[in-house]
Amino acid sequence: MTVFPFGIIALSAFPLFSETMEIKIHSDLPIVETENSECVAIFNSRLDYQSKAKVWVTVQKKPIPRKEFILVEPPDAEWRHGNVWTVEDVFNEKGEIDKFSKKIILNGKSDWGKEDNFSAKVTYYQVWEHPLPANKNGTPADNEAHFAGSDTKTLIVVAPEVSVESITFNHVPGNGDKDGIDLRKNYSGPDVIGPEWTPSGMQPVAYRAGVRPTVKVNFDVRPTRLNRIRTKAEESGMGLTWGIAETWGDSKGGLFPGVTAISPGVNKGNVTWKWSVSGFNGVAVVGWDDIQETTIPVYKILDKPQYPWKEGAGTQKLWTEALDFVMDECLTKGKSSKKEALMTMTGTLHKKPYREVSSCYNTNGTFDLSKYMQSDTYANCYDSAAGLAVVSALIGIEIFPKEQTWIEGPLPGSYWGTHCYTIFNELVYDCCSAMVLVNGMNFNLYQKGIRPRHDSTIKDLPIIKIQ
Repeated sequence: MTVFPFGIIALSAFPLFSETMEIKIHSDLPIVETENSECVAIFNSRLDYQSKAKVWVTVQKKPIPRKEFILVEPPDAEWRHGNVWTVEDVFNEKGEIDKFSKKIILNGKSDWGKEDNFSAKVTYYQVWEHPLPANKNGTPADNEAHFAGSDTKTLIVVAPEVSVESITFNHVPGNGDKDGIDLRKNYSGPDVIGPEWTPSGMQPVAYRAGVRPTVKVNFDVRPTRLNRIRTKAEESGMGLTWGIAETWGDSKGGLFPGVTAISPGVNKGNVTWKWSVSGFNGVAVVGWDDIQETTIPVYKILDKPQYPWKEGAGTQKLWTEALDFVMDECLTKGKSSKKEALMTMTGTLHKKPYREVSSCYNTNGTFDLSKYMQSDTYANCYDSAAGLAVVSALIGIEIFPKEQTWIEGPLPGSYWGTHCYTIFNELVYDCCSAMVLVNGMNFNLYQKGIRPRHDSTIKDLPIIKIQ
């Protein structure tokens, strides 16, 4: 691809007389030579006012007439174009039509996405040098004069029309370290499969803090001969994500990097991007043209999801219903640290009513998260420890559920034969509501340890499968 500065490109001509006549076609629009050797001049088509451009032809080298002939000046120019747009004559300082120039007028949105072909045929006449008869008006007479013309190469003048066809956020499935995290609605599905945004609808996306995302975008660019685009997207809304940096990319499946990395914190909401373009096929145009706004629902979590959640693993992909539960019901939305989020979840889940028999946890390591998230579900200590571990792991907090025998109960001198809780950074977080209110205060929701009896044993509480 060859780009010529100052909107000028040299176009070859056919041989005339004894030597080739050199002709150039110019435009005050940016010009690019495509991979197919097409010369394309590009309008900034979305300007608010009526756009105008000029094309003109110059003779760089005149033909040399045959012996005993001279050239008759000035030459003539015959313009050719497809009548797609309005074309006007150009007048010189004397008020005369300039045959070598034309003005193109872009009348607005109705002309976006169109193109027209411009070329001209430059003609010179030669007459006998001696004698040189004249007509009555003084012009050279036709004494068997010879003429020859040369056609310029076609200059394609385009007025681009651009829209966003699709955006794929999770374009590297199975690796949320680089882009979006694998999602599904719930245990039964369905999976969220990109593109997550199209004009007909949108699906949620999720990112973890610290990732600088790159999105894959398909643009509908007309005329189709334009296949690279310079774009950016500015963010508005919840401030959950990052916007798109000013960059070049392919119009089909181009990768566009973010401006910054995802900021820390738990959050969710709709994010709107305002897309604009400022160049095509390697050539920048004047100004940025706003083309479209796209809105997408985004979840933001603290860190890489922990076991038993696993990307690319069917039902272990993050569930959007579980993310809603953690952020809305467990009140973690807006929390900026793991400790703050974990303390909040422990307090809110402590409100689940207690029953001795497990409702959600099976001793084979299966945990029924779908049931646990229901507001009327009872929970014993196994359910509570497994539930807190699973929902914490969802947003990137690795905690360790434990089963312990013979620990001191909530009342002085009382012991439980078995109790379950979780540990994070050597602190115990216990959301089981059997930890009853003592003197109006929650007893030991978070503490440095569980006081055991001398014959107490501790082992991991396995969570192998969620459903």
